[in-house]
Amino acid sequence: MLTVPHCFTAPEGWQPSNCLAKVQPDSKWIDAVTHLSMFRGVNIPEARQAFELLVRKEDEPSHQAVLYAAVARCLNSQMRLKEGGELLGHCWKLLGQDASPDFRAFVMLEMARYLLLVGNRDAASLMLEHTDRIASAEYLRRLLAYYVLAVRAASGEDVRLPLQDSSRWFERHGQTATAMAHRRMVAQLHMAQGEVDQAEELIRSGIELCHEDHLRFCRALFLNDLALLLDHRGEAEQAIASLRTAISLAEYPYSRIDSLDLLGKCLQAAGRYEQAVKEFAEAQNTASEAGTMIILPSLRLRLGQCHEALGQTELARHFFAGAYRSTMELLDHGFPATPTRLEAIREYVRFSGSQGLPAIAEEEEGFEFAMGRSLKEIRTIFQSALIDVQVEARGSRREAVEHLGIAQRSISNVRQRHREAGGQNAPATVIQFIRNNQDLNWKEINQKFDETLLAWLFERYDHNRKLMSEKLGLSYPHLSALITRAMKGRSGQSSERRTDVQ
Repeated sequence: MLTVPHCFTAPEGWQPSNCLAKVQPDSKWIDAVTHLSMFRGVNIPEARQAFELLVRKEDEPSHQAVLYAAVARCLNSQMRLKEGGELLGHCWKLLGQDASPDFRAFVMLEMARYLLLVGNRDAASLMLEHTDRIASAEYLRRLLAYYVLAVRAASGEDVRLPLQDSSRWFERHGQTATAMAHRRMVAQLHMAQGEVDQAEELIRSGIELCHEDHLRFCRALFLNDLALLLDHRGEAEQAIASLRTAISLAEYPYSRIDSLDLLGKCLQAAGRYEQAVKEFAEAQNTASEAGTMIILPSLRLRLGQCHEALGQTELARHFFAGAYRSTMELLDHGFPATPTRLEAIREYVRFSGSQGLPAIAEEEEGFEFAMGRSLKEIRTIFQSALIDVQVEARGSRREAVEHLGIAQRSISNVRQRHREAGGQNAPATVIQFIRNNQDLNWKEINQKFDETLLAWLFERYDHNRKLMSEKLGLSYPHLSALITRAMKGRSGQSSERRTDVQ
């Protein structure tokens, strides 16, 4: 009896209806549908529209399972692994007891591929063993053998010769992208054996072979591999140039994120932390907006390390905490505890200890009232509470006005806006924030509140500036400027002490 891993469990009430909308309409559609056509022996739909038509017209649950598995393949290729895993879990439920063994094998192979992508080799191996017992179609047997070779390669075995044989079969059958994936794996095995020249020859020839538009993403991947090789050889500038070329080829978020991440790592290793922050930050923002959540722990970990190296303690704390939280979210969804995710947890604990902060603590909780509200509404609630606290603390409205440095009419204006907005009272944590900072004047405390609030919301909205701008009622450029100011402001005196490197 096959037990399906927890990562394929969809939340209660989950529906597959919006999965198609989340897939980038790129060449990976053709890749997935070509795989499907080889298995089912049908013609290849040449456009997204044709594929969507297949999904809508199919009523047989086991047939739907196969089609949705192809959609999941696209999602997983584009690193939308949470959605891809949930969709594969749905596919498994659609397969009834009387489903064709090959239909079942097709879905199980996509599950195994998913498990390989998230780094769970043991579960992938078990899934492949079960698939081996039921798959009969030649294409499925070939794909199965390829995934088994991938597991063996990841375990340190030298499987270059069988990979080359497998690659030739896929190339003969028009599966160029899969054949190129074989070539990349062979090159990586040459690198593992210390045969750098052979690896470089394979990579450079792969770059030349991927000259057609539909293989543009493969070309970018080879350029990433070349950059890693060059960096390994100590040719950092050439590696950076290769990655910038890869970024210029990136048409869709998933490939751009990969190249930006590698570029940031090269710059970080070279001690160019400010430049690295720029690349990691762009990768993080792109990943958040594209839903590529699996890479967020790594990117936030790197951002924390770079800010720490720059002496920007508050920013480092912010990103280490973000790396920890996004790691725990992935673990809660059944993703494995990979070395990078474990490092994110360790670094957060280490940094918190070095700063005398309690580890594994939520930061600045209590701003939940701001979720879903416009910035104008949030500020009105805060300013009304600020006036109340100051009047109470100073003993009179006149003393409060004098201390805050505002005109009498400003209080009336705030009170009027507060009544029009519904008159909601500020939560206790906001009142405490005001009391902790009641020696500041109106401009100073409002600026500090904005910085604290925006940093908190930026984390809670998963660094998705587009969603955040919609919720706060601000234009994207205006919000970006406010966030930049907030993050700089929260870097505090440490930023001022290091003006020589800013």
